[in-house]
Amino acid sequence: MASEGKSETAFVPELLYHTVLTVDERNATVGEQNPIPRVSVMGTHSEVEAAKKFAAQVIPQLGYDKSDFEVYEEKTPELAETWKYGDRVRVYAKAPAGQVFTVGIDTKANDEKLRALPDGTVLFPNGVDHLHYMLQTTVDYKANPAITTEIQGAFVRRADAIEATKTCLVSDEVRPEDYAQYDARDGVEVPDNWPYGEDVYVHAVANTGENYMVSLRTPPSAHQKHGKKT
Repeated sequence: MASEGKSETAFVPELLYHTVLTVDERNATVGEQNPIPRVSVMGTHSEVEAAKKFAAQVIPQLGYDKSDFEVYEEKTPELAETWKYGDRVRVYAKAPAGQVFTVGIDTKANDEKLRALPDGTVLFPNGVDHLHYMLQTTVDYKANPAITTEIQGAFVRRADAIEATKTCLVSDEVRPEDYAQYDARDGVEVPDNWPYGEDVYVHAVANTGENYMVSLRTPPSAHQKHGKKT
């Protein structure tokens, strides 16, 4: 991704391909054992082949070497028929202590009408070097639990992303009071009594028991949190 300059070849693609890193520490024998896998979007491209190439570089860019992992597999055309980690996943890496890193690609509409170059590079307004991604995590504790995280938006301006969190779980048909519990913060500052983490802007519990968390993530924060500690 790059800041936008003048280019006669730039166009507005219909779709964007987001490269997603998931770090699952639930079975780790040392270090943190977070009950919910941590999901971050590492970058965005307008061409799927560019996204695939970028996905293969994510874990090395975090400072890891393939030898750091007990298992390290990349999806290639030769492995397509025997690949067992899901259609979206491009890289699977399991650390000796049990942490699992996966890198996949999620396809979404280009709602911000971002321009791009034919090589897949997404262009940003001058002075911007990354997007702010809104993620919705759903935890169904009745299903062992079943945990899913979906990209709900990608925004150039953080203020727009924060505003979007306010309507991610509510609408004209669904109000905050329709949930068994609904907590939302107003802005960037984290309230003193906020127990959900600095990335989470909305937390809600449905009357049927499902938990929802709406969070904002950026690639720089993902590198800071998931990069190899030296």
